[in-house]
Amino acid sequence: MYDIVELNSKLLTELKEIARELKIKKVDSYKKQELVYQILDAQALNPPPQAPQPENNQNRQRKRKPAGNKPAEKQPVASSNKSASASKTSSVVQQAQKEVVSEENDKKSQARSQRQSQQKQMQQKQAQQKKTQQKQDPEKQS
Repeated sequence: MYDIVELNSKLLTELKEIARELKIKKVDSYKKQELVYQILDAQALNPPPQAPQPENNQNRQRKRKPAGNKPAEKQPVASSNKSASASKTSSVVQQAQKEVVSEENDKKSQARSQRQSQQKQMQQKQAQQKKTQQKQDPEKQS
């Protein structure tokens, strides 16, 4: 994964190459800074696979085992319950869609805050470099 400082130090051609690897569309139409942010967004939305982390016992749901050794038998659904079943299914689908949208919004928000913190770091680094440069060249100050 690249950070904002590293991306800003690269040439536009290198950034375009990275963007193509991340499957960003219309790479040639972006300016350098826009491309940097597109790369950061793409990285935040599609992080590289990591080693699985151990689960917390609090977040883990317990599964119920059916009583006895026999698996639970499925009850046939009466024909009058088909519309109720369909409405339950559609509400489940709607809930899943809401969760997906919520996850996407969380990822975007996370990418935005990461970008902002990297921007702050870069500004602080530039300010520090400016101070050092002014200390080294006191005659060149205007």
